[in-house]
Amino acid sequence: MWRPPRRLAAFCLSAFLSVGCTAGDGPADTPAPGSPHTGTIVALRAEQPSAWDPAGRNWAVTLTWATTPGSAADRFVILRDGVPLQQDLPRSTYRDLNVDPGVTYAYAVLGTDSRGGTTPPALVRIRTHAPSLAQARLDGSFLVDLRATSSSGLSAPAPPGPLLFRYTPRCRGRTCPALWSVRARATQGVLDRSGASYRGVARGPFMIRSCNAGAIVGRLVVTTRVVAAGPVERSWLATRIEGTVLETGRVPGCTPARIRWRFAGVIQT
Repeated sequence: MWRPPRRLAAFCLSAFLSVGCTAGDGPADTPAPGSPHTGTIVALRAEQPSAWDPAGRNWAVTLTWATTPGSAADRFVILRDGVPLQQDLPRSTYRDLNVDPGVTYAYAVLGTDSRGGTTPPALVRIRTHAPSLAQARLDGSFLVDLRATSSSGLSAPAPPGPLLFRYTPRCRGRTCPALWSVRARATQGVLDRSGASYRGVARGPFMIRSCNAGAIVGRLVVTTRVVAAGPVERSWLATRIEGTVLETGRVPGCTPARIRWRFAGVIQT
């Protein structure tokens, strides 16, 4: 007597069971989905960590469920947003490790038995928590747009094109300052961290030129604020930043120069 294989019977039901499915001319007594023999999924729960680790160490959603007494369902199919995650699970719990913070997921669980019967799908939705902006690590390269907001000692400073700022964490203990540097320039300095804000002093050639058009080593007071964050390669990182650079420079024989720059940038992944 031919009966549809267990996996085929399971996939004949989508997460929402909008249409029926047949798998050949099976016998009339083949258990229908949700029959008493197969049972029903009950008490489906989706749980998550109360606090999501910015380093991604505990990012997971755990599903647990039960079946009605006397149910013959001994294998389970797990779907997330309509896509199968597990086809032949032999236990009534599942841990989804491929999840991100701040996302809504819709899960469906259905059971199968050895006769090809399937339960109706049990559905649950969950919105995952997310770390705060203050917990986002400032790490990576950011393409920034730099604009002068004030200046002195210069007749008409030309605004530069896009620049690439690089932030490298220098974590020690509970503090996590960042080394700030500028691509293609020998300019860098350490920015101390206070929540989502960073501030520090850097030295090196930046934008000011001497009255002879040569590059000079200036002093730069750099502030950076994290304004958006998100999951990047399983870590909670800053994705958009804003800030200022106060640049001052002096060369013998030239008028001291001072420029305040404002910038906004997005991470390059």
